[in-house]
Amino acid sequence: MSTETMTQCQLRRDNQQQMLWIPTKFAIEGRHIGLREKTIQGGAYWDEGWTVKKTFTTMPSSYVLERSQDYKKTREASDI
Repeated sequence: MSTETMTQCQLRRDNQQQMLWIPTKFAIEGRHIGLREKTIQGGAYWDEGWTVKKTFTTMPSSYVLERSQDYKKTREASDI
């Protein structure tokens, strides 16, 4: 049984840059990728033109997805 993994990457497009977790099979430095973005109306579109500039840590997808929701618990505990 293979475990899906995600890799933290630095992406660039023109003067923009962002850090995010993407599936490891797409995390190849120099590769051009598109990001699937959701719209307010519930639809989705592909935001093309991003280049993987640098790759960092690789972790199991389940762990990354669980940690992506941690801010909600922290916010609940810290808000007055």
